[in-house]
Amino acid sequence: MATYNTYIELSPHYESVVDLNSEKRNPNLWQEYIVHEDMKLAVEKICQSIKYEKEDARRSFWIHGAYGTGKSYAAIVLKHLFEDTVTNVHSFLSKQLLLPYRNQFVALREKGEYLVVWKSGCTGIKSGIHLMIWF
Repeated sequence: MATYNTYIELSPHYESVVDLNSEKRNPNLWQEYIVHEDMKLAVEKICQSIKYEKEDARRSFWIHGAYGTGKSYAAIVLKHLFEDTVTNVHSFLSKQLLLPYRNQFVALREKGEYLVVWKSGCTGIKSGIHLMIWF
């Protein structure tokens, strides 16, 4: 009788739990991300926001979901889209679902640098004030 491994092969870099430490073990983990509709929607919304065409579209983004649904992995991918080389970003955005946003996103990246602020965990957040960063 055939087993799952007859049909499915896991990446040698597979991580059952993805967090910021995962990047230390495999800096290219973000490029192995399997793009789905939620990520496509996130990239679309981010493109709309950073174009600055509509003041109403400018915003920060909050990723939420149940434990184990891929929030950290998705956030790592989004972070890399803003911090990695434009060549790597172009390559990642060449995936079928993200292809419609590739040229637009790369053009926005080439305009300048972006600051990515990462906040993991939401224990104790009771209002927007708790999300503010003080310098």
